Amino acid sequence: MADHDDLPLRPFSIDDEGQPYPLEKLVGGGRRRRSETPPPASDGGRMPPQAVDVEQSVLGAMLIEREAIPRAIEILPPDAFYSAKHQKIYQAILSLFERGNPVDLITLTEELKRRGELDEVGGAYYVSELTTKVASAANVEYHARIIAEKSLLRKMIETMTGLIAKGYDPGADAFELLDQAESEIFRISDTQLRKAASSMNEVLKETLAQLEAIHGREGGITGVPTGFHRLDAMTGGWQKSDLIIIAARPSMGKCLAYDSEILLADGSLVTIEALYRRRRARLLTLRPDGRFGFTEPSAYVDDGLKPVFRVRTRLGRSIETTLTHPFLTIDGWKPLSALRVGDHVAVPRRLDVFGNVTLPAHRVKLLAYLIGDGCLTKTCPEFTNGNPALRDDFARAVEAFGGLTTTVSTSGGRRTP
Repeated sequence: MADHDDLPLRPFSIDDEGQPYPLEKLVGGGRRRRSETPPPASDGGRMPPQAVDVEQSVLGAMLIEREAIPRAIEILPPDAFYSAKHQKIYQAILSLFERGNPVDLITLTEELKRRGELDEVGGAYYVSELTTKVASAANVEYHARIIAEKSLLRKMIETMTGLIAKGYDPGADAFELLDQAESEIFRISDTQLRKAASSMNEVLKETLAQLEAIHGREGGITGVPTGFHRLDAMTGGWQKSDLIIIAARPSMGKCLAYDSEILLADGSLVTIEALYRRRRARLLTLRPDGRFGFTEPSAYVDDGLKPVFRVRTRLGRSIETTLTHPFLTIDGWKPLSALRVGDHVAVPRRLDVFGNVTLPAHRVKLLAYLIGDGCLTKTCPEFTNGNPALRDDFARAVEAFGGLTTTVSTSGGRRTP
């Protein structure tokens, strides 16, 4: 074995400006992992317009507040996101929202698992990180417009780059290229900014298709039912592309205390709370002719916690209402807030409600006999009548109840038996 002193000495140096040894060969691989791939750059090494941090803020706002989802949907299509994983997360949120499911970290993670995209978006950890990127959803619309603007710029760059390449083609027709440029710009404007004008041919096709779809449909509802019967009769339901604003003057509603009793068409009394939970009823209403009729509520609204006031009439009747509840006066309908002590209000003398249940004949007979010739002040009810046929009929009515019997007694000539 040779001693190390016998080895020839070779000088070496570290040259910072020399060609480095390829790192891929040192680690044993020549391909980058997908997560290490840099984002695409435009010509000249410039990055396309994008705001990934703003995209994270919008997605986080949609996760922490459900009200932010429809506000973002109105502005952003799925392809407006620059990050591919953000597009997938956004589409998963839209899918949950359209099905009426809750949108939170758990449901979104399960939806991404179902789609097989959880690992592609960075896993459950990345999804949970989105909620830390924003404190509230107050500015979600402003942030969404930033994303939409960046998306518009990217589409313009992509379109213009293609047109520039065609402009360098020696065989390109300048007028055709100009028409194409105009068409592409209007296409971007149509999808991103505003609805462009449509040709008569397209409008006629859509109109005829809509008429064929609603032809023969029963009920007269051609759109989405609102649940308000009279409104549906006037509009046919919400129609596509319609913007309908419903407004009314304040203090036009009726608000009673939760335990106020309402008389129904079947003669039963139920509280406002029970009626709200049941969400169906047929009750009395005052018609324009001053007479009572039956109607069905078109909506049930919980008006929240509000102060109520007890109103007592001179006859001793009382009701608890809010200040906005209307009362019929000599000068028309007025809210409680406009009334003073001593004002006259209308109250019904009677409510002609007989119900809708048919009583058996023996019940009706027994009730009539006891009202006409009965006595209910003693231990046992008594019926006094001198007609043997009526007494026998009374006895048969009692026996029809089952388990009841009658005893016939006479006064010995002093009274009618």
